[in-house]
Amino acid sequence: MLLTAAASPRLHTSLVAALVVGRARVPPPLLSAAGWPEVDQVIGQSSPAALAYLGDAVFELEARSRNLWPPRKLNALNGAVGVFTCAEGQCAMLERLQEGFAMTEDEQEWLRRGRNASGRGPRRLDPKVYRAASSLETLVGYLYLSDRARLEQLFEFAFADGLAEDDEDAGDEGDATRDEPGGSPASESES
Repeated sequence: MLLTAAASPRLHTSLVAALVVGRARVPPPLLSAAGWPEVDQVIGQSSPAALAYLGDAVFELEARSRNLWPPRKLNALNGAVGVFTCAEGQCAMLERLQEGFAMTEDEQEWLRRGRNASGRGPRRLDPKVYRAASSLETLVGYLYLSDRARLEQLFEFAFADGLAEDDEDAGDEGDATRDEPGGSPASESES
């Protein structure tokens, strides 16, 4: 259903007000009859687990986007992304962030809330690792909704070291690992 200004004058008024005042609004998936809720309202009413859920998706997409080049087979690509998106990789990334990235008090608070809201996690993992990964995902979810420029700074710092090491390994094999012409990459995606 396409909403136009003629169909919903109240929605149009809230959109214009958002543009004029410059208030951040949540995108259309959270659209209600009263218009878009403000970001502060969504963040305030979301649990840290819900923000971690969002942060997990955002983090996965960022890791996939940053690992697209140089071209490689899907298995190699999935392995390279998995290094960053597994709980151990996120825990290591959080340690690097805490050592070298200047986090605000608000960001530290969201890390704490995410850590405290997470459960024990899978048996194969140390609970501290799982909680650290959950806290990073909570922070990513929070920053995705509240401050995308700051999130980009965090990603630039967090992925800088890991991708440089990955690029050195993949640079030697970059051309050799491409799919052969006429080959079927569909068989690799069945995992």
